[in-house]
Amino acid sequence: MTETPITCGKGHVFWANWTPGASVTSIRLGPRRIGWCKAGRHVAVLRHADERKLTPQQRAELYGSDA
Repeated sequence: MTETPITCGKGHVFWANWTPGASVTSIRLGPRRIGWCKAGRHVAVLRHADERKLTPQQRAELYGSDA
């Protein structure tokens, strides 16, 4: 498993293990899942983060403040 950038519906971004076709801790909804947002500490609809579309603030959250 590799760490994948994930975003929630509220815009939080974080790294998580995302295995296509398998989920133990979330409910799959096609390309999205309902699960725990580690960054915002709430239940949310999660999806893969398109790194090209991240804001500078989201990049800083994901890669650290010097990104």
